[in-house]
Amino acid sequence: MTAREGDCIIFWHLHHDGHGQLNVSASPVIVFMDTNSVAARQRLWRTIDDQLKALEEISRTSRYRRNTLIPISQLPPETLVLIFSFLSPFACDEKVGYLQLLRVTHVCRQWRETALDWPHLWSYINFSKLTRAGRWHH
Repeated sequence: MTAREGDCIIFWHLHHDGHGQLNVSASPVIVFMDTNSVAARQRLWRTIDDQLKALEEISRTSRYRRNTLIPISQLPPETLVLIFSFLSPFACDEKVGYLQLLRVTHVCRQWRETALDWPHLWSYINFSKLTRAGRWHH
């Protein structure tokens, strides 16, 4: 078959190593495919979507592994929680405190898991600011 523009498709082999990690092969596989039929284009579309999802997972895992090398990632969760507690509503303005705690949960997976796993960071309720209906009063 003579390849026309759009008929040459490049794939990379995605495979799991022995440690549960998904890896991409170093060299691509070139496939010639007739993309004139709707069914063929739909199959190709699904295949490419699957590859994109796998690549996103590889990227996410790689970022996580890279982040574990940063010195602050070596701190035990108890130390991180102590640091986070300075952002709690007990330590500063209530609204600012919760906003800062929410920001902490967006830094990285370790910080998110640590902050969310410690309920005392989230358990402060100022009842003097609530109305009888439970709404926040400014």
